Amino acid sequence: MTTANVINIAKVCIPLALKDITNQANGDKRYPRELYIAYNTLNDLYTDNPSSTDVTSLTDYVYTLCGGYYFQAQNLLSLGQSGIIVNPSTGIANLTNIRYQFLPTDVGALVGVGGTIFTINIGSGSVFQDGTFQIVVDNVVLPRNNNNYFSYTVSYAAGVITVTLNQAALATQLYIITGTYLIMQ
Repeated sequence: MTTANVINIAKVCIPLALKDITNQANGDKRYPRELYIAYNTLNDLYTDNPSSTDVTSLTDYVYTLCGGYYFQAQNLLSLGQSGIIVNPSTGIANLTNIRYQFLPTDVGALVGVGGTIFTINIGSGSVFQDGTFQIVVDNVVLPRNNNNYFSYTVSYAAGVITVTLNQAALATQLYIITGTYLIMQ
């Protein structure tokens, strides 16, 4: 199995794990987030330097982390054949990544200097994969719902993700926001 295949499979394992949590088949609510962070790290590292020795060990880790979802995801993707994830009731469904990188002073930044609330519109027919959402500020992953630290809360309604920071954005802070959602068509 190539690194590229493991990356694609891990991307599909995330919503599968979220579905199990929703259906109460898997009780570890941290698992999808851990898998997403590992997937995202591997994807970035592989994109930057596919021949790095770290790619091999991280690929093995992500493969192991996928656990029982690995074969289910592989089947959905039909790797080696033509295949896509399909919503049988409506047609096609696509997993889509969110990735924003900005300073609050940038034109078009999601949050401006002094701001604490911003939104991301993913479309009314989309399903937000909550466990995949992550905010990194100045290379530090922000915790969620923790007022003892710089943190954030996130809510989702009608195709809009609303993020509330518990501290105002500073001009020099580099924000990287990532997540995954499912476009239902």
